Amino acid sequence: MELSEAIQKRRSIRRFKADEVSTEDLEAIMRAGTLAPTGCNRQEIDFIAVVDPLVLNEIRSVCLKGRDAFYSAPAVIFCIGHGDLTLADLDCGAAMENMALTATDLGLGSVWVHSARAELNEPAAFEHVRERLGLLPGSTILDCLAVGHPDQEPIEKLIKSSYRILGR
Repeated sequence: MELSEAIQKRRSIRRFKADEVSTEDLEAIMRAGTLAPTGCNRQEIDFIAVVDPLVLNEIRSVCLKGRDAFYSAPAVIFCIGHGDLTLADLDCGAAMENMALTATDLGLGSVWVHSARAELNEPAAFEHVRERLGLLPGSTILDCLAVGHPDQEPIEKLIKSSYRILGR
């Protein structure tokens, strides 16, 4: 798939089949995240893919109070910030888009989950997640990408933004 096609096809998928996502696909997706630009080339974000349903269910029940923020996806990639977090949100955003486009290219669906960030970083919840994911002290969960085989047809995207070229 060409990049322009992946950009046009990418949609937020919120219903997934239970089928596993292959290790090769997860590695390709996370590799794309590591190739995203970072402020001053600091590269202070890491990625952890969780595919163990018991761990994902535990995070849902303990940290998210039962809310299925990951839409029952069989894989969730956590974007973890460490070090100077001044540019971490921007770095994470670039990485998330690379990963979502790569998932699309591989025939997978994904949804960028920002809504869980505050809950996952609350002290009690974060301590639980930190232990389960093996995070270093000083780490922060920036965002998550739920990934899996789509169990829905993407809705055509309504374009609300505009663009223009000045000076011509």
